[in-house]
Amino acid sequence: TAGIAPWHDFFWANLVSMAYALWPKKVNSAIGVIDSDGLRLWKYFTGRTPEPTLTNSANLAEKTNSGNMSPAPPLSDASRKALTEAVALLESGDLDEAQATVMRALSIDANNKYLQFIRNTIISESGDLQTARTEISALSNRHDLTDFERAVNCNNLAYTYALIGDPELLAEADALSKHALSLLPQITFARGTRAAVLISLGQFAEGEKIIAGLPANIESRRGHAHICCWLALAQCRQGRTEEARQSLLLARQNYPKCLLIPRIEKIISSSESPPEPTS
Repeated sequence: TAGIAPWHDFFWANLVSMAYALWPKKVNSAIGVIDSDGLRLWKYFTGRTPEPTLTNSANLAEKTNSGNMSPAPPLSDASRKALTEAVALLESGDLDEAQATVMRALSIDANNKYLQFIRNTIISESGDLQTARTEISALSNRHDLTDFERAVNCNNLAYTYALIGDPELLAEADALSKHALSLLPQITFARGTRAAVLISLGQFAEGEKIIAGLPANIESRRGHAHICCWLALAQCRQGRTEEARQSLLLARQNYPKCLLIPRIEKIISSSESPPEPTS
């Protein structure tokens, strides 16, 4: 029939496509450089250990809840101490000292991925979102990240895009947050990121529904403040300003330094302002 390629054209086209798909190689993905299916198969049949995959959500949740990002290379005592101190300083709101602690440790252990993870979080919380975006994107290109770490980094990039709020980035944030949540379905911060992205996209009821299903006792006071801010934004955009004020108050009580508080406060104030008289 005219307009339809002969069967042998389809045969060769599919053969080339299959060969390309199964050729062992590294490929770029939304969460960094990963093994192609062909490379995974080659490692399997040659007796090499492929990268672990995220197939056991319960095991993943257990690792996350215990704060263990294993499998991991051994940390030096100095790096471990710096990580512990930096996290505590971040949670207390002392961002300058948290940053200084991490940078001192990185000056000695420059390639430590865990120090880089916490550094990027501190940069983001400090409000330097474009730098955070650059550093998180760079971290995704490391070849030694576990699947769990790639998913976390994917989630962090999605959240950074939501914080930036650029409409051109929100479509990518939507895709990244969906992907991260598919790998981390029971993890609070991944669900929180998905809610933040939905609210950023104007899907307020959907985002609020996810937040309603989050644990009431979120361990990180900083994380709890962020969730309260996004909830306040969703409530405000739906005309429930009194509820929004209460959510924002809870955010301030949990973590006064949260970078979202001034932003959401301004939005609530604007929604409560009487309209300017027209001439």
